[in-house]
Amino acid sequence: MSKNEIKDLKIKTSSCARTIKDLEYSKKEIAKQVDRIQQYTDDPERDIHDVKKQEEVLAEMHAGVPTEIDQLDKYLNLLQDIIEQYADNADIKATEEYSKAIEVERQAAKVLEEYRPS
Repeated sequence: MSKNEIKDLKIKTSSCARTIKDLEYSKKEIAKQVDRIQQYTDDPERDIHDVKKQEEVLAEMHAGVPTEIDQLDKYLNLLQDIIEQYADNADIKATEEYSKAIEVERQAAKVLEEYRPS
């Protein structure tokens, strides 16, 4: 077991985990923006242009999600490849990094299933 193998596993795992967090954050921000639009719509003092601008912001937020999903899919494939590559290496399989990689792989697959149902 070399340090480079563990480092590579950590990098792939971290990339995947970061993208999962980005998607979760985007989901929360989209929900906040929907609420903001509703508040703007309910407020008679608000100009229609304010509402339209907030709707544009929401559209931009939605436009970024497919890119994040594609990125997660790419990172998940890389992580799965490296997990498979080290599947026969008992030393690496015994590490905390390998266990974390398996956990992140499951999370990423679950997130992708949520965004891309079969």
